[in-house]
Amino acid sequence: MYSGASDLQLKRDYDRSYRKYQSLLKKQEQLLRVSFYLLLNLAEETKVEMKMKNKGILGMLIRTLERENMELLILVVSFLKKLSIYVENKEEMREKHIIEKLGGIIPCDHEDLLNITLRLLLNLSFDSEMRSQMIKLGLLPKFVALLDNDNHSLIVLCLLYHISMDDKAKSMFTYTDCIPKVMKLVLSNPGDRIDPELVALCINLACNKRNSQIICEGSGLRLLMRRALSLRDPLLLKMIRNISQHDGPTKAFFIEFISDIAEVIKQSDDEDLVLEALGILANLTIPDLDYELILREYKFIPWIKERLQPGAAEDDLVLEVVMLVGTVATDDACAAMLAKSGIIQCLIELLNAKQEDDEIVCQIVYVFYQMVFHEATREVIIRKTRILSVYFILSSIYFMSMPIQPKLSLIS
Repeated sequence: MYSGASDLQLKRDYDRSYRKYQSLLKKQEQLLRVSFYLLLNLAEETKVEMKMKNKGILGMLIRTLERENMELLILVVSFLKKLSIYVENKEEMREKHIIEKLGGIIPCDHEDLLNITLRLLLNLSFDSEMRSQMIKLGLLPKFVALLDNDNHSLIVLCLLYHISMDDKAKSMFTYTDCIPKVMKLVLSNPGDRIDPELVALCINLACNKRNSQIICEGSGLRLLMRRALSLRDPLLLKMIRNISQHDGPTKAFFIEFISDIAEVIKQSDDEDLVLEALGILANLTIPDLDYELILREYKFIPWIKERLQPGAAEDDLVLEVVMLVGTVATDDACAAMLAKSGIIQCLIELLNAKQEDDEIVCQIVYVFYQMVFHEATREVIIRKTRILSVYFILSSIYFMSMPIQPKLSLIS
């Protein structure tokens, strides 16, 4: 009997103490909110903000992230977002494990708090170490889940884009629903152009082989190609170009689109679009592909020869044309066709004109490397061109330009 009465009294004391604690906590949070709001207004002055930083404002704000009062959290996160634009502040935030604290807020039912937290994380995601922490703490699936929320999808796309810049992080996307979701957004976009944030993320994701395979599953590549060609969107075609660079079964999927790609190259006035289409065609190193038929059917030889004339096109376009020549030169019949058309001489003249452009020089040397494997072109290179002048040019560049040495070693 005595024990029951004692337990009841203890419960009453606990309830009373807890109510008092809650009352004090509420008052404390009100005081904190007013204080931080005042400091936030004062921080409009840069010198005052510096003094606050030196007094340890960041530590106070980050500790306050453990609170549960939504209005206070919105204010604190807003303050941290303002401070996060400075590298020195971001470094201190990283040392104080801010990502771990913010990870506890996402997701949340309070839309305003969620929005400002994502914006803070976006500022922090410019730091590579912070991006790594986000992945380690499991924030990537949380971000992907928020793609369905129209209020936050744009910020989330920017966040995912920053994360996808790291090669190690690209492979992590395969373990989320990100690729199906972004594909749906790309294919259902009602405008004439895909949102740049969305297509930038897709371009990065397509750099990973496994991601590209997931994109191509089912009718993925066919729908994507149809979308890119209907919109004439160079960025979307750049994504497809990234897919085409991976060895394996994905390359074979492009065979049915060769006529569409060739049409873009020959007929489009948009140089950026032509650039990406050339890149796709140059990536199609498929053993069974009849390159000779492609060159003949679409009359590429005169078109290529015209673009290889010094000054006839921008350097970026010239580079892609040379890369395409390097790809088709692997075929014996194509190599002979190139030799008869005079393209080898055009390449040598271009080499003389572009001695200081390492990329173009490297790709031209690679074309010669491919052509010496074929008897027809080997004869042309040795007897009908001034190959000795090329040798001297390459020799001088060899000692001046480290980036092209690996390719030059192939023909030494």
